[in-house]
Amino acid sequence: VGGSTAAGREALLILTNPTPVDAIADLTIYTDLGEMEVSGLSGISVLANSTTVLSLASFAPTVATLAVQVQAQGAKLAAWIQHRVMNGTESLGVDYVTPSLDAKELSVIPGFVIRGTEAINQVSVTEGVVDAGHTLRVFAPTGATVTVQIVSSSPEVFGAVLTGTIEPGTVEDFPITELLDGEYTIFVSSDKPVYASAKAAFGNAEGTPRIEFTWLAAAEPITSARAVITSGVIPPEGASYLVLGNPTDQPKNATITSLETGAVTSVSVPALGTSSVGITGTASVSSDTEIFGAVALLLGGQISSLGIYDPTNVGNSVQVRFR
Repeated sequence: VGGSTAAGREALLILTNPTPVDAIADLTIYTDLGEMEVSGLSGISVLANSTTVLSLASFAPTVATLAVQVQAQGAKLAAWIQHRVMNGTESLGVDYVTPSLDAKELSVIPGFVIRGTEAINQVSVTEGVVDAGHTLRVFAPTGATVTVQIVSSSPEVFGAVLTGTIEPGTVEDFPITELLDGEYTIFVSSDKPVYASAKAAFGNAEGTPRIEFTWLAAAEPITSARAVITSGVIPPEGASYLVLGNPTDQPKNATITSLETGAVTSVSVPALGTSSVGITGTASVSSDTEIFGAVALLLGGQISSLGIYDPTNVGNSVQVRFR
């Protein structure tokens, strides 16, 4: 759930087959107008131990709001959308859109970190680059009425509340504006199951690029210890934040343990709220009850995010993709 093929935007669907068996992929593309009826979306070959890259503009040109369903036969596939934004010759960011979890009536998107609001407003408002700011994207297979709560980790900062109705089989973008710099979690509630993801922009008025962004998928609950590795990813001049979200009406606690020093930090997450803590190196995150988390990585004028998932090794081997 993410990406755009509007003018100056590139969306590449990356299909990787890590197994020794050839696979066939069938695609379905949804937009704000519903399912697209175009040829060439079925019978796409992805050979064993190889990667196939498709430009979504070949099937859905000049579409600003996308969601793509991938169905595989013969072998399990891994998939991403690489989303790149250009304004003339100026880069305004690039990131991968990761696959979404199953559709849910409550989606939690932690790790929504905002920096450089002044630069973002300069590009999006003054220069008229309409997709330079923050966005929540929701795909409703059967339609839904949606309520969005954006909660800050600082009790002094008010977030935002958004509402909307989405027609069956369509994708809707909810622009997120007027938020201060800070760390947030997004709670998406709906009367029917939906898929949700968010794009967080990062402003850097004096640097290049002036605007960067990262796509954040809905998180899965942390029910056992999960490892988070930032060693070798963020140099000393960068920063990484673990952002935890709690959608329940009771406060919860999480434990962050450094796997390098053994130091233990306890973090309290308020009811219907969020908390953030800086982390370095390799750490584990655990909680006695379900909690949701993600890591935001900041370096200079760039931002990225790490979802905290229970990994599945579909190919019986480990492949590493650099980005």
